[in-house]
Amino acid sequence: MPGNIVEFDFKNAELCWFCHKRRATKLCDFPTGVVTTSLDFKPVRTTCSRAMCDKCATSIDEEVDFCPHCMKMMNKKTGR
Repeated sequence: MPGNIVEFDFKNAELCWFCHKRRATKLCDFPTGVVTTSLDFKPVRTTCSRAMCDKCATSIDEEVDFCPHCMKMMNKKTGR
């Protein structure tokens, strides 16, 4: 199921949702569900997409970034 890449204007970005100090440079990639579009009825993955700075993000494999909220939730579910 390929997903659409969300374009984000980091030049005019808001502050990080978590520290509220630094400008957001990443969006959270944590999967939140799947929706079916009414146009072509193809399933599309949805992600958390919270805006965050480099320091608040947890990077996985240099391509995937998770926010502190999603990391906490994931760690709780996996018992870490």
